[in-house]
Amino acid sequence: MEIGKRNIHERKSLPMARFDTGLFFHAFDIGVVCRSKPNTVRPMLEQLFDLHEKGVLRPAFPLQVHGVSDLEKILRVMQRGDNMGKIVIEMRPEDKVKAVLERKPTTSLRKDATYMVAGGLGGLGRSMAAWLVDRGARHLILLARSGPRTQEARDFVESLTLRGVQVATPPCDISDSDALRSVLDNCSSTMPPIRGAIQATGLLRDAVFERMSYETWQAAAAPKTLGSWNMHSLLPTNLDFFIGISSVAGVAGGRGQANYAAANTYIDALMKYRVDQGLHGVALDLGIFLDIGFATQNVDLWARWEAQRPLTVTEPELFPLLDCCCSESIPTQVVFGINSFVQDPSIRHQFFRKAMLRTLALEDEKESDNSRGLGKQLAQDVDLGSVFAQAITLDDAANAVNEALLRKLSTMLALPREQLDPDTPLHTYGVDSLVAVELRNWFAKEVHAELAIFDILGGATTRTASTLAAVKSRLKKGSWEETKT
Repeated sequence: MEIGKRNIHERKSLPMARFDTGLFFHAFDIGVVCRSKPNTVRPMLEQLFDLHEKGVLRPAFPLQVHGVSDLEKILRVMQRGDNMGKIVIEMRPEDKVKAVLERKPTTSLRKDATYMVAGGLGGLGRSMAAWLVDRGARHLILLARSGPRTQEARDFVESLTLRGVQVATPPCDISDSDALRSVLDNCSSTMPPIRGAIQATGLLRDAVFERMSYETWQAAAAPKTLGSWNMHSLLPTNLDFFIGISSVAGVAGGRGQANYAAANTYIDALMKYRVDQGLHGVALDLGIFLDIGFATQNVDLWARWEAQRPLTVTEPELFPLLDCCCSESIPTQVVFGINSFVQDPSIRHQFFRKAMLRTLALEDEKESDNSRGLGKQLAQDVDLGSVFAQAITLDDAANAVNEALLRKLSTMLALPREQLDPDTPLHTYGVDSLVAVELRNWFAKEVHAELAIFDILGGATTRTASTLAAVKSRLKKGSWEETKT
């Protein structure tokens, strides 16, 4: 019974010899059970408690008990993999625990300025408007095409008014420049100058691209394209911040969302254009929210993502991002909510199965454990000259070249490394003459070996090609020792 996740996530394999005796292997994840069969959790726990009371189930042995003040030390031991048995942390009265104090917000907004949120009466817009008030704003313009038409929107405006906030909610379609200009002129006579803006409009009109009408395209695109340009053109040039709420759909795409993806890409480009003009602009490309915004009103969308809730974005994650966008110098495009697609292979999103996106990796994803030998070293760029200098036998050098070649092929062919077999002919992976030319150049540059195209295509495997390259390499020693068997 496997209750760990590491080997599963890393797609490790099992030796099959033991299974000829009828052995079973099961992986158990209580989190999966809670999500897929929630009605079975309580009866299962009741059975476990009953077995414990009867003495059938006993604590694991050896059992290590520590106070909570030792938590950091224990976690480091677990990180090294030196622990045995189970570890229990007790809350003892004499324990001292380091406390992490809540940080003060880095953003402090002016009370004598007005801040505008386009789409400010929707779920996500209301959340950001409340954030603006928490950061000191006392004058808000919250725009929506129909004004505060829902009871939630009206209650929200009333709650802000009770906090002493002046709130203007004129109906306005920001994709209509005349309508936006009229609203800004009217508000300028009763409110302080606008010093910050958030473009948070959004509308989904999903359809397969070849059957998407122009009207469907415009319905999703216009609020973000024309609306963003109108805000850029009509708002003051001395804004403290201009944040365009974009989406990871503009980065990774989305099924049936060509219009929405293109519109978000436009926002990304517009923010870059503003910065090039010496103005403030940040595009915040966010993943999906389950608890606010579109998903709360779209049953199908919510159902599709509920099972993958760890991939979604939450309000507590959004607010620090807004703080950074307003008060720090950051890139013009910030993507948040897409990293889990890359990090978690157990629920890797369909988008990253595309060859175009398969080689993406997190910028700060670094391996820190240097104890896994030569194979670990080859995960990064390898100096094969140093490897050859340390190799004792031809097999040592050939194995190093083979591992480097497999990683090269993984990148070139957009295939996971574990799917490449060193003893499978290269042509079965789609290695044609063009790819063979690139591999020949790689051998010449990295291994200092001249191989013919036939040496790569003529039924060769990565293992045979690597061995031939090691033999021909100008990096090799005068002679190799005999391989020990």
